[in-house]
Amino acid sequence: MPDRRTAWSDEFRNPDGTYTTRVYSVPKRFTDAGGKWVDIDTNLVAAGGRHRAAAVEHAVDVADTADDPRLVAVQVGAGASVSFGIAGAQPARSVVDGPTASYAQVRPSSDVELSGTLSGVKETLVLHGVDAPTRWTFPLALEGLTAAVDATSQQVSLTDAAGVVKAVIPRGSMEDSAIDSHVGSGAYSEGVRYSLVTGADGRTAL
Repeated sequence: MPDRRTAWSDEFRNPDGTYTTRVYSVPKRFTDAGGKWVDIDTNLVAAGGRHRAAAVEHAVDVADTADDPRLVAVQVGAGASVSFGIAGAQPARSVVDGPTASYAQVRPSSDVELSGTLSGVKETLVLHGVDAPTRWTFPLALEGLTAAVDATSQQVSLTDAAGVVKAVIPRGSMEDSAIDSHVGSGAYSEGVRYSLVTGADGRTAL
């Protein structure tokens, strides 16, 4: 029953006249600018020399090479967007598989993975050895937004001119690639620290 759809559920009429509602654990769709429901599709598709998430509420696109200063761009509202690159990145080309773009050897012993999500994009740094860098700098390009780091939560808030939070960069975490057979995952830590700095070009970087 299309007229009874919501972002989180579908409703069906059964042959006996009763109704069944199927509720999902994550949003399944969003409304577009015209008010129509659109099914979420986070797969990356080629678009003008970049790749964009096929159908998401906030437009996301990623570059085809890791040294692009707009490696990731996210539109979070009218006149409000954030994009970032990676300082010192090599021109590694992306390999796209479904919702994920992978870039090999972006920095020494380090790969980067960018995955479209329901609400934006997830970045994963894959460190292959002890020679991999432990400090990373991400120059930001902010339109209509101001960035601030919460010293306690280590969450980065992106607010508009009215002080409304339009997007957040959640606290970072680390997981060891060595899997503990007792728990089914590697050692986990939230010992990632963020800080905002001003680069030589005057731009804010994370």
